[in-house]
Amino acid sequence: MFFLIMDLLYIAFNTIIFIQYADLLSLWGITRKAEKFILAYFLLMVQIIATLLFLGTIGCLFLLPAIMINSIIILSISYFSRPPRLSTPPASGWGMWKVILSPLSNKLIAGCSVLVLGWLLLCAYFIPPRVVDEITYHLPFIFESIQRGRWALLPTDLRIHFAYPMNAEVLYSWPVLFFKDTRWGSASQIPMGVWTSGMIYLFSRHFGLRRSKAFLLAGMFFLTPIVIAQMGTDYIDLTSAGFLLCSLYLTMRFLTSSRKIYVRLAFLSIGTMMGIKYHLLFWGIILALILFFILIRKKWKADFLWGLIAVIGLGLGWHIRNYLLFSDWAYPARATASFWEISHQSAGGTFISILNKIGLIFIKDINNGTEDGGFGRFYGFIIFFIWITGGWIFLFRKNIWKKGEILFFGIALSFLLLLIPIGNDVFPWIGPRMLLVAWPIYLLIFGRISFVLIKKPGSHQLLITLFFLGFLLDVLPVLNSRTPHHHWWGKPGSSQFESFRYSGWYVGRLGPCASILDTLTQSLPRRATVYLAAPAGEFFSAPFYGSFLQTQIVNFDPQFKGDPDFLVYLTISPEPLVYIGNFRKTLPEAIFSGYKVIFSRAPYGTILANPRVLSKIIKPSNGVI
Repeated sequence: MFFLIMDLLYIAFNTIIFIQYADLLSLWGITRKAEKFILAYFLLMVQIIATLLFLGTIGCLFLLPAIMINSIIILSISYFSRPPRLSTPPASGWGMWKVILSPLSNKLIAGCSVLVLGWLLLCAYFIPPRVVDEITYHLPFIFESIQRGRWALLPTDLRIHFAYPMNAEVLYSWPVLFFKDTRWGSASQIPMGVWTSGMIYLFSRHFGLRRSKAFLLAGMFFLTPIVIAQMGTDYIDLTSAGFLLCSLYLTMRFLTSSRKIYVRLAFLSIGTMMGIKYHLLFWGIILALILFFILIRKKWKADFLWGLIAVIGLGLGWHIRNYLLFSDWAYPARATASFWEISHQSAGGTFISILNKIGLIFIKDINNGTEDGGFGRFYGFIIFFIWITGGWIFLFRKNIWKKGEILFFGIALSFLLLLIPIGNDVFPWIGPRMLLVAWPIYLLIFGRISFVLIKKPGSHQLLITLFFLGFLLDVLPVLNSRTPHHHWWGKPGSSQFESFRYSGWYVGRLGPCASILDTLTQSLPRRATVYLAAPAGEFFSAPFYGSFLQTQIVNFDPQFKGDPDFLVYLTISPEPLVYIGNFRKTLPEAIFSGYKVIFSRAPYGTILANPRVLSKIIKPSNGVI
């Protein structure tokens, strides 16, 4: 009952902010229902990111201050925003939906989307985070920062990723901070998928597509296998795609309307996306410079100052920190490039490999069913082919394209060129995710050409049929890979961590040692201190914080002194153990110093307890100890 009440409070609090922004956007002159609601959710996300960034910077990252500051902001904005309401009569929402759902294909897309959405929500609730990037560097940053009350920089000698821009992780930390548990820790990208689909709908309407075709295009994005696979995870590629598309939409709306509301919202989106990924920093700078140049010409000083504050405050904080700490504002981008084997490729080999890489992504559909790939066996290649056709049309028949669309071709091409130098060994799990960021742009150009410029009889029906055929073949593996059956009809007392065994090989090795995690996260007293030793490649710290963040990983606490309550030696690979942090003690030394073995299972690992806490250990439901 307590969990249900907290769920309802979380939904209610965010809904109030969302409704307030929807009402405010009407006051600010945005009255189209679809645009108003989609931009209201965008403002909700930006407000959460901005407030949590501020609180984490000043060392006050706790739930009560977060609720208070968000409440004050939304009430203040509502009070001081009182321009006269427009007299435009409200549009009929039901009439709009009748038009959208009139084709059979859209009814099928709506039905499939609802089923997928429900499935993802159930999986996010019942299955703990289990994807490799989640438990190695996205979630440890979130969990450790919430425990400390400030944004933490975890040891970069363990993971250089800890120094990446973290705006997306700040957004994902909101449900964890609110609930103080991990039940919804992997659910932040589910509404992100819905919101990005909504942005595609808005852009499609801007490009001249009818409502039904715009909805079809949005549904094609939502049901793309890699999009479904990433929803319900803490990966950031889908979030990157959403904020890039939002920045482009708001920039283009300003270019075509010259309305101040769009340029101010555009700066918020651009600033946010510059703090998500390094390759978004580049396009953020380009878009910001375009807008700054226009504002200078118009002599809009207040809007120029607004943009400057938004870009610096939301987008450059992580980069400034890295410059102060590492004397490198782009750290660790250069190290990442080396890891991707970019520097090891010959000039000729890099360009020759592009056809092979395109074939892997769009013909072989590599890694379908995982977070690292899957654009659709049929419609992925067709969409990419039509994008190339669109480029030819753009070069030779420019008059048919709307103002500002050169940005679309430039961005889509830039992300394609990023794939060329990536080493062949790491490409399968990097390349498709890199292209996901630009996937909405490919889809929009596909829709523009297919449903506006091409008017051949039967062509639309053929493309829609291929989409559904590809969906049936490609999406089922994604859904099957996330089956949370161990929690719906599994045996009583089964471990929630048993789902690790159904993950990829990198994480799947944790499956057989689920009882280690049960012992740590169900049996220990609150605020127990845990020291973790593991091979460098297997340093899965996130699960060891506990389902309710009830344990502290002392490896990441530079102030920790003394002996931890528990020592964990994870030995799931033959590589030597790595000892991170001030406390260092090998397994023989621990036993010799008086620690007692409370769990040991070869070859997975060993847990030892300090004698002072032996009496406080609660026997878990599966009776492991």
